[in-house]
Amino acid sequence: MTDLNIRIESHDRFFDRVRKLARQFDETGVLPSDHGISFSTLDQFLEVMSPNRWKLLQKLRSMGSTSIRALSIALQRDYKAVHTDVIALVNAGLIARDEKQRISVPWTRLITETNLDAAA
Repeated sequence: MTDLNIRIESHDRFFDRVRKLARQFDETGVLPSDHGISFSTLDQFLEVMSPNRWKLLQKLRSMGSTSIRALSIALQRDYKAVHTDVIALVNAGLIARDEKQRISVPWTRLITETNLDAAA
């Protein structure tokens, strides 16, 4: 199982965590295998993760590596709308694109972490 940790955290907390990881790497030469992305606010995360995009991720995960056209057909949605959603999810790090421009969801589980201070 491959997890993707989605964190909603302040810039200060993000940079503190990155500095800690850099010190760990300097000491051990090894970084943890924790895959993650960060959003600075809950609003920013929710702007990226709409209900349609959530359904898109689920469908793409079940289909495996495919084209945007095939995904739009499977979702029974307009190609242009699916393309826009895919680009947003690729840019956010939630969808991978290979050298043939095929897209996939390499994660089996998304773990979202936030606290009330960061969510404000």
